[in-house]
Amino acid sequence: MARRPTLALALVLSVIGGMADRSARADDVDQTIDRPIIALEGRIGYGMAFGGGAGVSVERWSPVTFSALVDHAVVTDPWTSVFVGVAVEGHGRGAAGAIAGLRVRPTSSQLRLAGGGALMVFPATAFGPLASVGTCIAMATALDVCGDLEATVFVVGSDIPDERIAGQIQLVIGVGFDAW
Repeated sequence: MARRPTLALALVLSVIGGMADRSARADDVDQTIDRPIIALEGRIGYGMAFGGGAGVSVERWSPVTFSALVDHAVVTDPWTSVFVGVAVEGHGRGAAGAIAGLRVRPTSSQLRLAGGGALMVFPATAFGPLASVGTCIAMATALDVCGDLEATVFVVGSDIPDERIAGQIQLVIGVGFDAW
């Protein structure tokens, strides 16, 4: 049973790798990418959850995470944006909170790197850093389908036992819309 999350993670990494490779090949064509100043993104994520401390570790399927983000560009070279949003966990755990951070697109491809924080506030608190790497594929003029590998590590809060951590690594699929 413990092998399922590990195999799922390997599958997720190969999918992200394939998307990044496709994005890199598109870079060779010398395309110009018209990025929005403000974008909206609906996302769903699922993967592997982990916890540990005091010599004990636990691995299981993560809760399904639903999130909605607003992404606002602040710098154009390299393209950097600030994102804020709400996150709701369901199926296996019920929780709600917020996420925020910076997203950088370091090349002219659709590759994107993000770092920030996650704060769950209901029914108990948990806070920690998050990081992701992913890419987007343009489906229409103002519509992208995005895939990210996202990791969150909760280190403090009433939902985290003393001297322990909890976290998750998820494949996150999103649909982004250009708002402006």
